Parts: sequence; structure tokens; C-alpha cells
Amino acid sequence: MPLAQDYDERETGMLHNTVVLERCRALGVFRTFLAQLMFEGTFGDSAHGPDAQSQFHDVARGLNFLLDSIGLGLSVADVIPTFERVDSATELVLELIFEKRGVFDKLALQFGSSAAFHFTIGEFAGASTYLAALFQRGLFDKDLPAARRTFLRRQRRLAINAFKTFDELIRLTLRDRVIEEFGSELEATFDVFTAALRPRRWNSSSFEQVFRIGSTLTRRLVPHFAGWEEQHKQARAIVNDLGACRAGRDEWRKYEEICIRALRFMFVPPFRKIAVQQRTEGREQRRDAILPNNQFGGFWHLLREEFESRHIVCEFKNRKRVSTSDFNQLRVYLDRPSIGRFGLLFHRGAPDKRLLLLRRNAYVDRRQLVLLVDDHTLENLLLARVFVGTTEPLLEDMKMHFDVTF
Repeated sequence: MPLAQDYDERETGMLHNTVVLERCRALGVFRTFLAQLMFEGTFGDSAHGPDAQSQFHDVARGLNFLLDSIGLGLSVADVIPTFERVDSATELVLELIFEKRGVFDKLALQFGSSAAFHFTIGEFAGASTYLAALFQRGLFDKDLPAARRTFLRRQRRLAINAFKTFDELIRLTLRDRVIEEFGSELEATFDVFTAALRPRRWNSSSFEQVFRIGSTLTRRLVPHFAGWEEQHKQARAIVNDLGACRAGRDEWRKYEEICIRALRFMFVPPFRKIAVQQRTEGREQRRDAILPNNQFGGFWHLLREEFESRHIVCEFKNRKRVSTSDFNQLRVYLDRPSIGRFGLLFHRGAPDKRLLLLRRNAYVDRRQLVLLVDDHTLENLLLARVFVGTTEPLLEDMKMHFDVTF
């Protein structure tokens, strides 16, 4: 468990960036959630079907995206403990926080104690919310078998002891750091949270109170965490519809609809709207999309500076093999000075050598950059939007890969 002196170190090289700190908190929350999903899926602590398995795999991928967006150099396998010596999700979550310091140490070493502090606060909020949800249901059900009730009582004692430790650390040891990092705006929320962790008597209402306040605190610490399950369902629905859409001429309109849904999910916000354009191609009305690039920070600002991208052009091709004429249609758009020289090409299959050469030639001839979004890449972007809160880190990596392999 991180000790008080871990937080009293002099800051050295800490990247004072609110985005990085928020992602550190999100990492703590989702890491706790993934641990309990992993235990339940392995040991059958709860009923799990295909949907739950899909959720587990998506959360694991989302955690990888978070780790990568921070630049920590770790994978999911590095940050989740094994199941040695644990026989419940409760024990796994607590072992995750109290005994496994790898992520904390790595954050402190690479970014400074502030990042490690934000990660730990995210873990406290995530673990408290999960454990409270676990024990506000089931434990007080008189119809449970005696053995199950005995097991749950032991797990409840573990959780209550953890709540006591969280309360003492935040209220007595880390209070000054909480005020320093979060200011008066969140001070009252932390006070209410720690008060809920030390009720006069633990019962179903006590656990319900911790769950409610812990959920509020978690949403304030990680704004995009609010409603993430609903966002995950939306992203998964888009991916499922994409899988059911056949590549080729017959379902091109269906593919365009799916891509436009994906664009709105991924990019609104930060963009205000998606402008859908109509055009005629081979006697058929085809569509592409334009994102007005009104962003003055991050990846999108970089595109404005480097490629004069006042607008982001998105072209949809429901083909596994993109033809030269298909690609050149996008190049024509990017030749317009009022648009800019950056675009996204959505297509169905992994890019072949010919398509990569076409893209290279566009950059050589006109300094145009086209990022290629096949089905797998689109799924990754959707999940990044859910778990990281933005697609920018993945898009930055795609651009960097082009730059260094050019």
C-alpha cells in the first residue's frame, strides 16, 4: 500500500497535465473493475454469458488503450494480479490495491507522485463503489444458504476493514494532498465520501450510501466514466452491425449509415456536428462526411497547423479492396484549399501494398495524409472513445506510424 511518505516526495519531472491526471484516475477505476470481472468470469462468482465475456475483453482492451495513452509502457498483464491466495472477487480487488504496487511505482517513477496519487484515488473510489454494490445486495437475503451467508459475512468484514483504511488514509493522511490536487470544489465531496465509510452500523443502507456517494465521486473524478456502460453498449451495437454488414455493392448504403453513426459517437463532442454530403457516383447517391475542425488544441490542432485542415473529410468505401479511382476521389477533396490536406478513409479489409503505395504517393505529390480505418481499426477507435474518453491517442499513433515508416 502506498505510504504517506510516497506522496511527500519532491516533484521531479511531473507532467502537470490535467488530461494525464484524469487518465491516471480512470486507470485506477477501470483496473479495479477489470479485476472483479476477471475473477467472476474465471471462478463463476456470478452468472456470465457471451455478453459478459465480451464486456470483459472490451474492458481489457480499453485498459490497454488507457495505459498506452499515458505512455506507461505496461500492458494489462502487467497491472492485474494473479489469482494466487484469493478465493473471491473481494479479496482480489483488495490485493490489487494493498499488495500490488507495480503501477503506482511506475507512475511515481515516470511522472512523479502526483500521477501516482491520482491513480490511487481512482482505485479507492472504484473499489469502494464496487464492494458496496456487491454487499448492498444478497448479503441480507434470508433465503441464502447458510454456507453462502457465512462466506459473504467474511467477505463483508474484509470490505469494511478496507473502507476503514480508505477513510483513514484520505481523511487523516492524504487530506492536504486532496485539497492541493482537487481544490475546494471536491473537498466537500471527499468529506461526504469518507463520512459514508464510517457509519455507526453497517447494514444494507450503509452499503447503499457508500455505493451512491462513491459513484458520484467516481463520476466527478473521471467525467467520461459516467454512463460508460451505456456508451459501451452503443459502441458494441455499432461493431455488431458492422460485422453483419456484407462488404460490396449491395450493402454500401448500410455501411455508410454505420460509419456515420460511428463518427457521431466518436467525434461529437469535441466537434459540434457531422456534415453529411450527397454526391452522385455511377448513378447512385453516395455520401461522405465532413467534420468542421474548430479545435485549437491536441491532435486536431496539430492537423490544422501541419495540413491546413479546416475540415476533416471522411470517405466511406464498402469494399475490402479499395481501387485507385476510389482513393483518388478522396484526393480530389483534399486538393481544395478550403478543406485541407487530411482525411479518413473507411474501408472493410486490411490495407494491401497497393493501397499503402497510393497513400504514400498522395503525401509525396501533394503532402496529403490519409489515415486508413478498416473494421478492426474502427472497433479500436470506438472502444478508445468509451474507455479513454477520446480517440485522439489512437489517431496520433496512426499518424506517427505513417511518419516513421514513410
